[in-house]
Amino acid sequence: MSKSLTGWRLHMLSGGYATKTVDNYLPQMQRVIDWLGDPEADDVTVWDLEGFLTELRETGVSEATRQAYWRSIRSYFKWAALKKGLGIPRPDTELQMPCVPEPEIQPYTEQEIQALLKACSYTALSRETERRPSRYERPTADRDRLIILMLLDTGVRVSELCRIRFRDVDLDERSVVIRPFETGKKSRSRTVYVGATTAALLWKLSAENEDPDNYLFASSRRNKPLDRYAVKNLLERLGKKAGIPDCGAHRFRHTFAVQYLRNGGDIYTLKRLIGHSSFRMVQRYLQLSEADSKRAHRKASPVDNWV
Repeated sequence: MSKSLTGWRLHMLSGGYATKTVDNYLPQMQRVIDWLGDPEADDVTVWDLEGFLTELRETGVSEATRQAYWRSIRSYFKWAALKKGLGIPRPDTELQMPCVPEPEIQPYTEQEIQALLKACSYTALSRETERRPSRYERPTADRDRLIILMLLDTGVRVSELCRIRFRDVDLDERSVVIRPFETGKKSRSRTVYVGATTAALLWKLSAENEDPDNYLFASSRRNKPLDRYAVKNLLERLGKKAGIPDCGAHRFRHTFAVQYLRNGGDIYTLKRLIGHSSFRMVQRYLQLSEADSKRAHRKASPVDNWV
């Protein structure tokens, strides 16, 4: 099996797999092959594969990681079964996919958003020995505030946010074009929109930029575009300063979706704006917003309050 990995890799690259997906699948499948003892592909049984996934669980591997291995196995044997000279029966078709529990949706509250925006303005209090504690204006305050507003106002993924260039922004229409990444299977090309407050800050940063090909969010020191890890670290620091646990970029995406539905938006437009390929996650947002409406009615029912 190990000799076939090069052919599988070339197949994935030519078939439009994202580079990151290929880079994840190959070492995962190599680990499977090593565990099996590098047999011929047609000698592998479903019980062999179940044994591997079972051992992963017994060694404390998360269900999400086991599911990732399951996807690698499925992709490999799908290719192997169709490849000329490797026309084998697929041992993976009866292999049950590990179930990953749906993560709890935790939107930000209005108070948390205000606290995060406030945290962008100044540094944390310095504890100098001979002077009173002091704080200073942060040089990246506008940039960091815009990151929060853009994530909240558009619901884009953090990787999509990092790829936005100044030429993608239309201030007259208050719109931003989201470019697809590689195959576009996950990050879909679309246009999202921002409110007046976000547009005003976008205008301020655009007025300071000379090249439309520059990235909207760049490092203040090296003038290089931020990546998702830099944004992750930034939000963690701001969250710590604001007293907000679990401060992450994806919570802004949840907050946008839930607030969009709470304020009368429809699920079809929401699906397009956040770039989902199916309604599965949108339905979860809808259930959450409907539960909010139910609680609000119970609290505000005129009959219960008046009669």
